[in-house]
Amino acid sequence: MNALAVYALLLATFFNSVEVADPTTPLPLTDETPTGLSLSQCTSSFNGDVTTYTLKDGYYDAGHAIWISRKNQRAKAKYFAHKQDGNYVHTRYAYWRRDGDKSVILKSSGAYATGWNGSDVPVGVTVDNGVIVNRNYTTDMDGLVIVYATGGIAVSNIEDGDLYLESIGRKVDIRKSGDRARFLQWAVSEKATVFQMHLMAYKNQLKVGKYNSSSATARRKLLALARSNRGELFHTIFYFERSQSLYDATDKVLNLLRGNRMDVIAMINLDTGGFDILNTGGDATDCSGSNIWGSSSNYDDMTNLLTYEYN
Repeated sequence: MNALAVYALLLATFFNSVEVADPTTPLPLTDETPTGLSLSQCTSSFNGDVTTYTLKDGYYDAGHAIWISRKNQRAKAKYFAHKQDGNYVHTRYAYWRRDGDKSVILKSSGAYATGWNGSDVPVGVTVDNGVIVNRNYTTDMDGLVIVYATGGIAVSNIEDGDLYLESIGRKVDIRKSGDRARFLQWAVSEKATVFQMHLMAYKNQLKVGKYNSSSATARRKLLALARSNRGELFHTIFYFERSQSLYDATDKVLNLLRGNRMDVIAMINLDTGGFDILNTGGDATDCSGSNIWGSSSNYDDMTNLLTYEYN
């Protein structure tokens, strides 16, 4: 056997002995294994107000993070809570987007619904641009989300019972029927958009417990409102493609934000059940240059939609 044949035999033996790691199997931890979440920047777009990152959990790519700065107030949120005037949400969105040829940063599923049809009612107190969709308060979700016409978002902890409505000069506790009626009257008069959702963190503290929440793992999507130490407000969507429990996802995101000296105002869950909708627009892409997508493309039957536009 000549030297070249010997070399080829040794090379084949080496490669046949190498085990290829299964990407779904966790690597063994060592003292040098990175733990917790970290961010790897992909793109900066919309005049620097939107930044996308690969979300890393230890060694693994866990999903994506989309940071939207409200510093210049050019990035604005809008929420379609339900069908209106006979038009399902996907039609309402299409009309809205064509009006003025809007530049859309992203769209995402938001609240839970009572079913998987576009006509199904959202769960919990819901108002769509001053139109009451659901006046029934659900006791197992502590986040009350208000989306303002200016594009801002405020989140109140229902448990605190201290939502202050400036235009009527009083605090309301929507757990009480009288206060809830006043709140809905306010929402109609102000043409407010409101929905109820699970509150995951509030004022830098976890609101979900490891042992009082489901341990089921699935794709997760969280919206965090947080302010940097320079005072810049960010709306950030953390999308976990790698399955997590709600507690683990929230705990990891909260630690990441606090580790970056962010003041976490609130964090809510966004639905990834029947309609795991997420889609970025423009140059807000992942690190491969593709727009970021959720696992569902069933837009025709979606019951609600959270969007961000840039103008």
